[in-house]
Amino acid sequence: MNKPFSEMIDTQTSPNPTYEVGKWGKFFLIFLITFLVYFNSIFNPFIWDDFSLIVNNPYIKSFKNFKFYFTTDLFRGGSSNFYRPLQTISYAIIYKIFKLNPVGYHLLNIFLHISCAILIFILLKEIYGEKISFLVSILWAIHPINTEAITYISGTADPLFLFFGLISIYFYKKNLLISLLFYSISLLSKEMAIIIPLFLLLYLWVKNEKIDKKIIPFFIMAISYGILRLTILSFKKLETNPFMSRFYTTFKSYIFYFYLIIFPLILSMARAFPYLNTPIDIYFLSGFFLFLFSLYLIWKFKNSKKIIFPYLFYLTNFFAISGLFINVNATISEHFIYSGLSGILIYFVLLIEKIKSKNLKILIIFLVFLLYGVRTIFRNYDWYDPIKFYEKSIEYGFKHKKIYYNLAYSYFAKGKYKKALEIFKIIEPLYKNKKLVYNGISVCLYNLGRYEEAEKYCKKNLEIEPYDPVSLTILATIYYNKKERPISEIINLLKICIEKNPAYREAYILLGRIFFENGNFKESEKFLKISVLMN
Repeated sequence: MNKPFSEMIDTQTSPNPTYEVGKWGKFFLIFLITFLVYFNSIFNPFIWDDFSLIVNNPYIKSFKNFKFYFTTDLFRGGSSNFYRPLQTISYAIIYKIFKLNPVGYHLLNIFLHISCAILIFILLKEIYGEKISFLVSILWAIHPINTEAITYISGTADPLFLFFGLISIYFYKKNLLISLLFYSISLLSKEMAIIIPLFLLLYLWVKNEKIDKKIIPFFIMAISYGILRLTILSFKKLETNPFMSRFYTTFKSYIFYFYLIIFPLILSMARAFPYLNTPIDIYFLSGFFLFLFSLYLIWKFKNSKKIIFPYLFYLTNFFAISGLFINVNATISEHFIYSGLSGILIYFVLLIEKIKSKNLKILIIFLVFLLYGVRTIFRNYDWYDPIKFYEKSIEYGFKHKKIYYNLAYSYFAKGKYKKALEIFKIIEPLYKNKKLVYNGISVCLYNLGRYEEAEKYCKKNLEIEPYDPVSLTILATIYYNKKERPISEIINLLKICIEKNPAYREAYILLGRIFFENGNFKESEKFLKISVLMN
């Protein structure tokens, strides 16, 4: 007679000393398999937000900017509402060693990801035993949906916060102070760390361990962090949609995430996934009824914590990123479920373990790992050529304005200013805040020698952002080259630019050039030295 599903979980761990060899062997296999799957991503170039966070980020190029890591948003100057000082610190450390070689940044992500996989194995082993935990950790490590957090350099925040969050959970029973220290580091890595205390609560619950007042400091830290992020450390307000619109969209994304987890065939960095304003939608209805069915299953298996735990673990992650309760910057994004994905994958492995035939079981495990691993390798390759990456996304039907913007930026980086300008003009009507688009258009026009048009767009941009460094510097360059304005006026314009944007290097270079060409070598040397130090 078949055992019920809830009894198919092997939680036995061998006390035999030979287990240690097996444990380290499994660590090595997790490392080796994950590293091989992500190896072809190591030589991929910078892409998407990598230019803002690394290539053009003056803060990471000198530890003299350390104070800014903790006082500004991730993108500097309030252009985002991300507060992730540890991500900036990690890039500053890698920059010190590798400069602008992408290899170092890719290795950082891969090793963080491997470390997370090993920690998942260690923690789950206490609940499900070695075999199931080992398979789950590898499946999680090679799952294609995680490429957005690992292959993409700027995705560092996901493995970073999870790594320190899992270490915090690991040390909870061993040393509370160390556990709290690692949790505070996790909070400085990404906003999602606010759910780590809930993960910890679930972990203690499923292990039937005592939940006492020791856990309270974690929730105090999470709440305090939340208050700070809503007040002092709030850099930019996100648009708020009506609650019912968020409700409909949440369950539309609920079904969509399940599809991506099971069939990660067509992946994209950005998707046109608008908010729903009506319940009459097949995706919302499917997602909502699937959710209700899952609640029924929780009730049915209410006496089996080890069956309920994975879903509650995933659900904690899902509702945190759904936008239902907290504003998020996208309705759906593959990396959003990075921390909770292992919950769903536990069910994958448990179902495979239920198969009686050993040969069939091995075959299915091999095929699943092979298909997911190969898909990840091919997805890594997609990122190798930024222009092809964006064009392929558009070809798949993901006509998101950010994809077009980044395609235009990639053309610009290749010196294809005319093609870049064409795309910037296409997406101009799509942006409410046109600052980035106006910057792109004005820089393209300037490089094409269309100075009057460039000047016009710079002025339009300054109406939105009065001290935008790009527009101020382009205007100063045009005025200086055309010799139509007094030198004193141009110098004053650039000094205002530097006062408001002290980390904008191009303004220092232009000032150095102007002073040099006008015989003021002392002032020229001063500004050029600053620009060299910034680089």
